[in-house]
Amino acid sequence: MKKVFYSVTTVFHDNGSVNAIITSTKAAEEKPERSFASLSDKDLYVDWFDTYEEAEKFAEEAKKA
Repeated sequence: MKKVFYSVTTVFHDNGSVNAIITSTKAAEEKPERSFASLSDKDLYVDWFDTYEEAEKFAEEAKKA
């Protein structure tokens, strides 16, 4: 049975600023894998969560990093 997962994209800029936002949902039987990309001026992480509330909490905490 498929379940809906919520992704948070967190961007760590080289200047020290951090952005985090819930960016998408995905219906799947298993939680998608975390992904990472390093660009010339920032690092991007995409984390997946079981509930919107967990995703929202993670995004808020990431902004304080």
